Amino acid sequence: MKPDPALPCLPAVFDGDALAEAIAGGWAPAVIGDMVVERFTPSRVRYKPGASCVVRGELRYRFGGGREIGEAADGGDADGTTWATVTLYADGRATTVARPGGRLSRLAERAHELHGDRADRFAHLASIGAVLQLAPVDRKVPWLVEAMAPGVMARALGQDPATAGDLAIELVRHVPERKGVLRIVRSPGSGDAAYAKIHSRRDAARLGNLQRALQARNLPVGALLAVDEARHMTVVAAVPGRTLRELRDTDVDIDGSGDRSVWTSAAVAAVGRLHALPATCRVASTLTRCSADDVAGAVRAAGAYIDALLPSSSPIAGRLAERIAAAIAVSPWRARIVHGDWYDRQVLVGDDGVFLIDFDDAAIGEPAFDHGTFVAHYGAWAAAASVATGAAEHGAARRAQATTDAVRDIVRTLVGATDPTAVRLLPLYEAAALLRLAIHPFRRLDPHWPTAVAAIVAAAEARFVEHGRSRLAMPSGSAVPRVAPPPPVPLVPADPTLPTLALAISPSHITAALRNLGQGETHVTTARVVRYKPGRRCLVEYAVTSDRAASDSFAVPAPMPTVLYGKIFASARGARVLAAHAHLHAAQHPDGPQLPEPVGYLDESRIVLLGAVPGVPVTSRLCAGDVALAARIGTALGALHASPAPLERRHDPADELAPLTARVARLLAADERVGRRAQVALARLEAAAPRPRDWRHQPVHRDLHPEQVLVAPDGRIGFVDLDDASLSEPALDVGNFVAHMVWLGCRAPAGTARLRAAALAFKRAHAAMDRRIDPAVRRWCEAAALLRLADVHLAAGGVPLAAALVTACGARLG
Repeated sequence: MKPDPALPCLPAVFDGDALAEAIAGGWAPAVIGDMVVERFTPSRVRYKPGASCVVRGELRYRFGGGREIGEAADGGDADGTTWATVTLYADGRATTVARPGGRLSRLAERAHELHGDRADRFAHLASIGAVLQLAPVDRKVPWLVEAMAPGVMARALGQDPATAGDLAIELVRHVPERKGVLRIVRSPGSGDAAYAKIHSRRDAARLGNLQRALQARNLPVGALLAVDEARHMTVVAAVPGRTLRELRDTDVDIDGSGDRSVWTSAAVAAVGRLHALPATCRVASTLTRCSADDVAGAVRAAGAYIDALLPSSSPIAGRLAERIAAAIAVSPWRARIVHGDWYDRQVLVGDDGVFLIDFDDAAIGEPAFDHGTFVAHYGAWAAAASVATGAAEHGAARRAQATTDAVRDIVRTLVGATDPTAVRLLPLYEAAALLRLAIHPFRRLDPHWPTAVAAIVAAAEARFVEHGRSRLAMPSGSAVPRVAPPPPVPLVPADPTLPTLALAISPSHITAALRNLGQGETHVTTARVVRYKPGRRCLVEYAVTSDRAASDSFAVPAPMPTVLYGKIFASARGARVLAAHAHLHAAQHPDGPQLPEPVGYLDESRIVLLGAVPGVPVTSRLCAGDVALAARIGTALGALHASPAPLERRHDPADELAPLTARVARLLAADERVGRRAQVALARLEAAAPRPRDWRHQPVHRDLHPEQVLVAPDGRIGFVDLDDASLSEPALDVGNFVAHMVWLGCRAPAGTARLRAAALAFKRAHAAMDRRIDPAVRRWCEAAALLRLADVHLAAGGVPLAAALVTACGARLG
């Protein structure tokens, strides 16, 4: 470590004996002989070069005069161990901070009044230019003293102070000059516990509002019990379980088959729900905005700090930090609600499921920041483990790396199903987080911290190189990196709601299943997860070749692989989904729209196998105003509606209205003005609901939008994803499709006129196929779909987009 002229006694930080000697020579009870300092064990350090160094540790002492530990002296403490903080100051500031009658002196007196134990809870350690503070005394978190008083805590919890004797309060975590965490047990031996957090920052009200809002939105967080703004304290009910970190060091589950991967998957899904909250809702208004510049600045500061700390004179970390910061500056940045400090200690798992904790750093920022931080904590652990020597340690290092790789695969798979951008950015934000975490071995005072710091910096470099490889794979003129092809057998997390997910992505299992279905000459070469919604469903793409070509003795070119799709559902709807596809496919005229061909249903693994429909989504061509294509879509949809397919499910106006109440409530929570207009629109929709005689029951897609419509090279139209197909009013599909075109126009106003023309051509072509369609019913269906889309796209588009869609809904209601 480089010398610091402003802190000449800095080496004492790393020497417990030197600190114990300084305490013995400066702490009044030790000086007069009432106490004998046995040792000081430093455990945490925070260093500001040229300014200060804060050391937290365990002070062990025994009483003088022949008394033993546990035998109280007059006014003394009967416990011989306590948390203590030693702060080294530059420029003689220690004398000022510890002056008699000063703030620290008054705080120690207050602690003596409330707790009745030692009054000597601070000291000036002149020999090293430092100040000693004994918990709960902390000059930057003065409210910790009062929060640990049972009477004060009882009042904060709204209890009678007379019951304070039933409260047991324990300081379970203390970050000097930053925060303290208290565990509160309501009665001795009771499991009814709570946790209080006291901050140096004055943001108890913000944290309380955030916790309350997340709880109201059914996110997996603890229940808020109290907010004490005067003492900067929030109190949250304890959640049963243990942290995900406690599962990290187990020797099992490296292959992703046990509890750790199940809980990791659930944790990723839980933070995904946080990211999905609208960034314009009221809870977001209290959060700070963490911009790309903020993260880049933090990375640069970390690099400079490491270079100033390590003995090497080469600014390796600083140069890497500049490259990472520059990459962040040109990368996508979305405004989403993020945890801000998400890693495995912020996740509790137990019989009640997964809970997220510690939202102190919640902000509006980029979701990839959370995912990168989560994986980086594992990467830093693996890198630090790699510096150890010896066979046992080497085995532990290998297990740590295997665990890190498994966690990264889980995050890639789960996040990739809903947020490909975050997966693309994952290596970059891993690198940024690793560089920020590289200082932790020093702060923990690990024996080999310089080597561990260097190893984590090297890991950050490796992740940044991985990010660079993905950018080099970009096609010419494209701003979006090409995603590398997945492995033939992708790694997916265990999902309790989809217990056969591993079978769905196994090429050998699907090959055997196809042969059992009579496809004896087929072979599945690869399986790729296309979409995955944890706890609900997964869509897998299979590349299939013919074994006949492989065994043919003639030198003829092998056929191009065909494509199949497999769908697996959490519910038992697979057989019904296959039946709907089979009925629709069988009922279609040869000149009608192309639909997925039903291949079979694997009952034991609950997988629906469907053929692929050729073509690409029509979205871009509709946005360009291709009215001829829009007309062909309308004609093809009319043919689908005219088919005699005997579908099992029916969908009526009441079914269309039922989900809108909850959606309008979410709009109201996000913005009162838009929410009130949405309430009016919903009331008018309910009043104008079509009568039973005006609502027909014909085969409909029920979730039709431009991404579900494909156009083949020969111009034929295809429809995919008919999982919700039902017997209902054909205007339902028309209204939903047009509503999505309105949404596209709201997102890109410059193309509104072209989309309006395409929508008109689509409706006219469909009306030519369906002369009985009622324009009033069609407008009602459009309005209902627009109101639904206002909530669906609130998170991504914000209040302005939601307001535009609610306005369009109202316009269709007259």
